[in-house]
Amino acid sequence: MLQASGRATAGCTTRWAAVRRCSALTWCISGGAGPARSGRIAAPRHRPRAALPCDPEPQPRPAASGRRPRPRQRTSQLTLAGLLGCWKDCPVLISVPELRRKLGQSGLVVIDARAPVGEPARGHAKYREGHIPGARWLSWDEALHARDPHTPGRLPEAERIRGALAACGVGEGDSIVAYDDNQQFTAAQLVWILHTYGFRRVHRLDGGWPCWTALGGAVEHGEPAVEPRTGPALPAHASESSRAEIDHVRALINEGAPILDCRRDSSWCEDPYLIPTAQRLPVRLLLDDNGLFLPPSRRLRIAQEAGALADRTTLVYCGASISAAAVWLGLTEAGWEDVRLYDGGLPEWTSLGHPVQANTRPS
Repeated sequence: MLQASGRATAGCTTRWAAVRRCSALTWCISGGAGPARSGRIAAPRHRPRAALPCDPEPQPRPAASGRRPRPRQRTSQLTLAGLLGCWKDCPVLISVPELRRKLGQSGLVVIDARAPVGEPARGHAKYREGHIPGARWLSWDEALHARDPHTPGRLPEAERIRGALAACGVGEGDSIVAYDDNQQFTAAQLVWILHTYGFRRVHRLDGGWPCWTALGGAVEHGEPAVEPRTGPALPAHASESSRAEIDHVRALINEGAPILDCRRDSSWCEDPYLIPTAQRLPVRLLLDDNGLFLPPSRRLRIAQEAGALADRTTLVYCGASISAAAVWLGLTEAGWEDVRLYDGGLPEWTSLGHPVQANTRPS
């Protein structure tokens, strides 16, 4: 948890200088939205500890004469087009300093996604007590939470999402920055939901509301009036590239694919069992002491230590698609190619009578 101390402030501020150059470049070039592209430059296949597109250029060795030769031209992997192809279509974390600079820009909608599960009224009260200036409150349980209590994390229908965003004043072509309380990662879940429907102009505030207040971000009180808009155009059917349903989960288990249980420690203690072959990877392991995501190379290494494989589909799940969405975002944004969220989660798995197993290794 972030503390409003000099250490927390320094940690929140300095960590962004090197880690977020690539996402900041993409945002600045695209204006948060950017035109649609007819094709996509595929991101390079990432391996644990491999170089990432936004890594600094390695310095060449000095020539024998002692003079340093001119750096060679970067390959197409690191050209501007390569950067856009690798990052623009990925969920992007945005820092507090970045968001501060962009508040009030046309086409940017900030969404307060703080929503304690099962307590929508409490989330609304938190919003009225204080929020990022201009942010709109998203009525999470009413608009986006699954209607089936047996599968609370199920992906909602496209029309429900569009209606909820329209009520927040999101129009066609707008970009979204969502934030949560950094405990229940509902903003990460919103990113996953929209990404699954092909909407890429969505970002999560790294560190969430605690980091914003720790760094002295302005706070607005009350509930300003919001003019409803049309909402973003979303396809009727979701993509399967970031989602897994029960049949796919069974197939992945049979193939020996990596499966990660991402439930919070409190949820794990209440029900200390796993889907067979799964290993624990709670999102806290991907965060630093200030609640910010670790650098990409460390996230990928931690995922590998938990059993994920760079050349295999990695399945993540939890109980309501919130903690798993945060792990999905953290790994995907770090460059892991094929991470899919099982939105039925453990509730659906057990309700169908499938077996579970005890945890075999500490987390």
